[in-house]
Amino acid sequence: MSKFGILYSKRIEKEWSLINYHSVWYIALVAASSFLFLYTYYKKRNQPVFLLLLAAIGFGYIVEGVIYNFLHSYVYYPRFLTNNPTYDSNLGAIASNAFVLPVIAVFLATFRKNWKWSLFFSLMLIGIEWLFEELSIYKHNWWRNEFTFFGLLFVYFPIIKLLYRWLLNKQKGIRHFLLLFLIVSPILGTIHMLPLMFLSNRYYDLGWYENVFQDTNAFAAIYYICSSLTISALAKWKIRYRWLKYIFLIISLFFITRFLIFTGILHIFVWWDPYFYITFPAIVLILAEKVSKILGKRAEFPSEE
Repeated sequence: MSKFGILYSKRIEKEWSLINYHSVWYIALVAASSFLFLYTYYKKRNQPVFLLLLAAIGFGYIVEGVIYNFLHSYVYYPRFLTNNPTYDSNLGAIASNAFVLPVIAVFLATFRKNWKWSLFFSLMLIGIEWLFEELSIYKHNWWRNEFTFFGLLFVYFPIIKLLYRWLLNKQKGIRHFLLLFLIVSPILGTIHMLPLMFLSNRYYDLGWYENVFQDTNAFAAIYYICSSLTISALAKWKIRYRWLKYIFLIISLFFITRFLIFTGILHIFVWWDPYFYITFPAIVLILAEKVSKILGKRAEFPSEE
């Protein structure tokens, strides 16, 4: 092998080792939280565990959307997408907010764990946060470990426990709508972003940030939240001809897409993109209607009161 070939081979080997070094920690966290959720689901399968998980993810996404997408509180370095640091950081955020934090919150809520358990997991999580900083696979910008600790102990964990109590009983009005929104929104948010990160099918350009991918993160968060609110309202809308709701949603998304393209905010690179982003919300609407019926019925789950 030539000298150039040897040097190139060593460079590739070094980069691959770095990717594995960073990635393995995030994979380990996702695997551990997945096992904890499977255990929780097995033990509490007569409870609305999966709906609670979605609601916990939905609440976490909203918080993360503010402090991460708009305020740039911290950066993840999982090195899954080495060619795009912004989207690579997004995958670290998904590992945290779609797996680790909501699964622990669901475990604490469904097993009725007291404040000592919440304290233990809050300390454990800031310990992991500190370790990830020391390993240079995660970095604070203006965020602090204390914010994580108090946010989990006094805000996130108590709110998920409250949502669990709501899910165990028949809901209507604002509680019904809020639960439905929190359950639907992470589905829409995740499905909206994953193709952008892996397939580069579109991006949003508003000029808010120098990095167009940060623009995309910020606008995608606004887009999915607005879509989730609309779909939740449509799911609750009692109408004789249900198909009119789907027609309304599809036509609305079509004109919104055309408007975003016309104003230069939306840039599309593949032919299937508009069809996908118009169709999948309609499918989520079908799911939202089913969830709405579940929430509107008297719970068949034991209340454990």
